[in-house]
Amino acid sequence: MSSKNSTSRVDWSAGHGIVSGTLNATSGTLVTTALAHTTAMPAGWALAAGAAGAAGTALAGVRRGLTKATLGFRSVCWMAAGAWSSWALTSGGPTTLPALGSLAVAGIAAGTLAAGFAAHEETEQARRTTLFHLGVRRALAEEWIDRIARVCRVENVEIVAIEHWPSGMGYTVEVKLPEGGVTRKSIADRAAALASDLDLPTGCGLQVGEGMSRRLVLVKVTTKSMAGTELPFPLAEMVETTTVNNPIPLALLSDGGRAELDMRQASTIVAGATGTGKTNWLHTLIALLNQTNDVLVWVIDLNGGSLGLPWLHSWREAQQHTEGSRWADADIPAPGVDWLASTPAEAKRMLRAAVRIAKQRKVTYQDHMRAEDDDKLPVGPDLPEIVIIVDEGAEVAATREAKEVLAGTSEVIRIARAMAIRAVMSALRVTQDVLPTRWSARWRPTGCAPGPRRTASWGTSSAGGRWPWRTPSTGPVRCWSARTGRPRRRAASGASPPRSSKRSAPPPPAVAPPSTSRR
Repeated sequence: MSSKNSTSRVDWSAGHGIVSGTLNATSGTLVTTALAHTTAMPAGWALAAGAAGAAGTALAGVRRGLTKATLGFRSVCWMAAGAWSSWALTSGGPTTLPALGSLAVAGIAAGTLAAGFAAHEETEQARRTTLFHLGVRRALAEEWIDRIARVCRVENVEIVAIEHWPSGMGYTVEVKLPEGGVTRKSIADRAAALASDLDLPTGCGLQVGEGMSRRLVLVKVTTKSMAGTELPFPLAEMVETTTVNNPIPLALLSDGGRAELDMRQASTIVAGATGTGKTNWLHTLIALLNQTNDVLVWVIDLNGGSLGLPWLHSWREAQQHTEGSRWADADIPAPGVDWLASTPAEAKRMLRAAVRIAKQRKVTYQDHMRAEDDDKLPVGPDLPEIVIIVDEGAEVAATREAKEVLAGTSEVIRIARAMAIRAVMSALRVTQDVLPTRWSARWRPTGCAPGPRRTASWGTSSAGGRWPWRTPSTGPVRCWSARTGRPRRRAASGASPPRSSKRSAPPPPAVAPPSTSRR
């Protein structure tokens, strides 16, 4: 540590506690009176100084909203200090035994009373805050009763509770409907009208949800939008090894909480227009899947493999210690993407391998599933889940050969869920040409909010465009070997997919890597 950082500094802005404040006031009174005695100052000046201090303290306390008890106590302390100083100046000086003794007694009494007044002030301020919030909520409740009556034509509703979100992005209103058969639908159908009546900012909305009973309705109101807010990727959390058996936090909710995705149970489709952050969200997903110790990531990207190349590229530079690379000294024993397919032929080979793995697992691990008393394959470091990421659906469905890839992905989703093989697809739209009808019951929708790429998901920076890395002899990279780091051609259709026994994946190139290996 440098000498500059090791030098201790005094924080002069820090406030005094009861003990330090009492000692400071007592010693200050003694020193000031001693200086006044040395200069032969008249005793009346001491009384005037005490009165001025009392007046200034009272005015400052009023502006801060202090209680009358605290204002009175502080004013009396100033007047007592002025009176003692005036008496000491007329009685031989402040250093005599009677003067010092009386000052010590006054200081002890003031310090003892200060503790009681401080506790009283804290309690009173808390009471005032509670009353203020109750008043605000009472006024807000009256507004909502009137609003529901005007907009929804529902009279005699009761506002049970109003809870402001800790993030400060909005609040939740719990409404109790009146008797007589009024349903939640009468509120939900007028959600857009309620939002318009509130005149919410652009990007904010209103959601109507279920309460604890049929007559209770939860109205979630977003008053501030996080669009345009750049949030850093949570690198500090990447130190901890997680598991795919637990939901993975991948986005932010409107109330500021994290939205979690259960990658163990359902496949996922993320849809949004160009520039809304789909690819960036997939990079976030790959990073968090590599934080686990029981997932292999396979990527299908028919647009040159640009989604998986940053992960392979960083691993290759770490293995070869490429001079000038940010990954030259990184500990990356295996790539973050276990298998990358950039052509329809390679993608079909990957999907056929996934189907064979799923069918073989059903036979091989029957005893393991019975031992765990589960009809779905228990996953772990020695038996990982396979997540196939497809970016993006429009490219996959563009040609006849590519549509066969779409059909292969559908087959994997249909037969491989129990055997821990899941799929994630990004698409410009959720239509039949991108998402066949038979998939609709097997996919969990995930949205990308409109806006710049940096604001999607957690606001991580994107990978920085395409990565058209080529080798002199093989052309565009189709598949990488986890052992040699070079593009690999697969001649036999029955060849098994690459599987890494030990993997440590870096975040995307725009995110700094952890200081140590993930595993």
